[in-house]
Amino acid sequence: MEHSLSVGEWRIVVLLSDGTLLEFDRAIHPRRSEYYIEIRAPRERPAWERMILIEPEGHRFPTVDPLTGEETTHCCYSPADLPLADFWIDQAVVSNREYLQYLVDSGAPAPPLWNKASVDQEFSGNWRELPVGNVGAGWLELPATGIPCIEAQHYAEFYGMRLASHYEMEYALRGPELLRTPWGEGPRPDNVLANVDSLPGPLMGTDREKYQMELAHLLP
Repeated sequence: MEHSLSVGEWRIVVLLSDGTLLEFDRAIHPRRSEYYIEIRAPRERPAWERMILIEPEGHRFPTVDPLTGEETTHCCYSPADLPLADFWIDQAVVSNREYLQYLVDSGAPAPPLWNKASVDQEFSGNWRELPVGNVGAGWLELPATGIPCIEAQHYAEFYGMRLASHYEMEYALRGPELLRTPWGEGPRPDNVLANVDSLPGPLMGTDREKYQMELAHLLP
């Protein structure tokens, strides 16, 4: 099936004969004349129960702060009031364990970061080849990082999902109150971050050593 689309951002919705609804986000560029989307039944993904429905008030991304009545601060491009339909989003990030399973299910290549950090510069599928250090098997439950955007898109579509748009992600994180931080206004409470702490000094050495250092500085 062929369709002619103008340059821009498009969301393509496909309804399969069994009632399955698939969505694909694509950016159409002027320098490319043809795009192909492979439509296939998605692989069932575990942890669907983590998905929650976000229902934006008025189905718009607000431009007025509901608490102060002042113009809101956007993290993106347009200050205009934008339509925003209901959408589902995962409450948790994809773990290394889940991404490993995706590599097995799909045959997709390993992320470049995992290849670089592996002993032979090529990830074989065995996570123990990575310099996980004291993290050990806990690495499997850490968020999958170093995933190129196109590969993240492939992961989502393989399981019948799509990546959230910028405004969907911003609304889901900030809520209808459009909070600037998860804890609201005021100073940051102690022990609220779950990220990599600032590493001391420049990251020197091989990619494997850099990866090991990053894991060693994970905040509890």
